[in-house]
Amino acid sequence: MDIETNGTLIDEFTGEKLKQYQVRTISVSLDSADHEKHDRFRGMDGAFAMAIKGIEHLQRHNLNTQIIMSLHRGNVEEIDDIALLAADLGAQSLKINPIMPIGRGYKMRQEALTLSVEELIELSRNIRERLQPKIGIPIYYGLPIAFEPFTKIVQESQAKCPVLNILGIVENGDISFCGIENVEKDLVMGNINRDRLDTIWMNHPLLKTMRDSVPWQLEGICGKCFFKKICLGTCRACAYHLEKSLTAPYWFCQEAFDRGLFPETRYLHQ
Repeated sequence: MDIETNGTLIDEFTGEKLKQYQVRTISVSLDSADHEKHDRFRGMDGAFAMAIKGIEHLQRHNLNTQIIMSLHRGNVEEIDDIALLAADLGAQSLKINPIMPIGRGYKMRQEALTLSVEELIELSRNIRERLQPKIGIPIYYGLPIAFEPFTKIVQESQAKCPVLNILGIVENGDISFCGIENVEKDLVMGNINRDRLDTIWMNHPLLKTMRDSVPWQLEGICGKCFFKKICLGTCRACAYHLEKSLTAPYWFCQEAFDRGLFPETRYLHQ
């Protein structure tokens, strides 16, 4: 089992329980090496201090800890600092996630507070060639597999969203593919308090549509990409949020393709 948290819920007791239940990895969000900037982004005073304390509890119980950084224009200059902080805190890895245009992220993109496709591609190269060699823990950077060097694709396992094998349940019991139900109510398939999970899993039309169409009916560059059976169109929730279609191309890949930035060796030319 893997768990993602902002760190504020991790105390000595929960650290002990996580160890007892043999949780494999706990991901903790740190969006700045500066406590004021992190607190401001998270909208909660003291969030940084609590996250650090939570990480210390995890380390005390020898739990595998990953730091996650939500990347945007306001903290891109802090990548080195956060990488060094993650290593100093004893984390086993750092994951850098460019903010996607969903919910609050959509507004940030409209206000040019997120990085452009060109900037994200260049940053990937910078992290791989400059930063990773001097940091003692693995750094994972959230770009689609088509933009990874071939040697890395061959040598390393590739992370992907298990959209065909996952259901998400939020705090009120609503069931969807993931947390997307908070912004896309038409993707809610039921509620755990009143509906049987096995019935939803076997019979819900949205799940049947997803299984029949992904990746075989993906549109745009995703339909042409050689890696579509691996990445499954990356984030289907984001595609739906932007295009109201479960088979729409992933925004990053389509924008890169339209700008001539998608690697030509990674898709079928027609």
